[in-house]
Amino acid sequence: MKIEKIHIGGWFQRTMLHLTEIYNFLKDGESFLKGLNSDKIKTLRDTLEIESLEFSVDGFERIDFVTKKGVHVRIFEDGLIVLSSDVKSTDKLNDGIEDLRRYYEERLSPAFSYIFSLGAPVPKELAGIKNVYPYFIVLNNAKPAEMQKFMESIDKQRYYEYSNKHFDILRGDKHFYTADYNKGTIWNTYQTVTYKLPEKLRGIETLAFVFNQKVHVKGFQFKSKTYELIPFAACDKVYGDSYDVKDRAIEKIGNNVTISFNNMNFETPAVKIELRWRSRLNENAIRLVFTNDDGEETINQLTLPASADSYANAVLQLENPLQGKGQVHFIFLPGSEIDLETFKFLTS
Repeated sequence: MKIEKIHIGGWFQRTMLHLTEIYNFLKDGESFLKGLNSDKIKTLRDTLEIESLEFSVDGFERIDFVTKKGVHVRIFEDGLIVLSSDVKSTDKLNDGIEDLRRYYEERLSPAFSYIFSLGAPVPKELAGIKNVYPYFIVLNNAKPAEMQKFMESIDKQRYYEYSNKHFDILRGDKHFYTADYNKGTIWNTYQTVTYKLPEKLRGIETLAFVFNQKVHVKGFQFKSKTYELIPFAACDKVYGDSYDVKDRAIEKIGNNVTISFNNMNFETPAVKIELRWRSRLNENAIRLVFTNDDGEETINQLTLPASADSYANAVLQLENPLQGKGQVHFIFLPGSEIDLETFKFLTS
């Protein structure tokens, strides 16, 4: 078990903090407010011992700065302020908490109190009143028994336990999927998990992954649809003289119809295709064209067997196997009359 960080926090009871004003004070020891003593402002700024400073926008506008002694201060526009620092060893924990408290009360609070002294009344945590600040201790690789022993060592009891082994996926600004993670942890090892999303994603999407604990994510990829059972109605494009798109099928396919599917990736050559179809004709000819990303075409002529009054399945051999990335086109010549529900490419 390792103690990594400690945090303390507070909240400025204002609608929105004037971060630009605070940033100017922290950066240059200046204020545009008349009536403030410029020498005192510079002195207050110097007592903060700022080593690095950054103004950023990430959901909320915020200011981040780090002191020469390693205190990290983050100030948000909604009034939240968080101070944190690393912990060198367990026996230095109380000293670390005390250092953060003193920095907040003796340096940061007086500085902000003076900056805001000409405006609305300053909240009590900025007015020098003693407060008990909530603090958070971040442990790494801590087992339950170790955590219990640690709490006893700092004379604390468990108040509430929260364990979360899932993460959420947002689609745009809306919740899309909650994924459970049940593989546990292996030191310095990435593990692969597979999830089935509630619906297919098409085109350009914005996804956000929301985690409730510290994790390392190597990356993600979507499973190719190429070898799945694909409804004809899920095509990327269809055009021609006559057709009727239903929930899953495209029916009443007639003369000069082309049905196209993009982003097909044949990592393993496809040698057969399974079609679900129906037709009153004794024979229907389909021209299957695969156009790879370099514009090269692979063409197969398919002939479906005798008529079927209800949907039936047929597996047809591809004389020219399909391989690579590209588009698949089903082309129907004059005289066609067929309903197609699904298809699936087979590798054996």
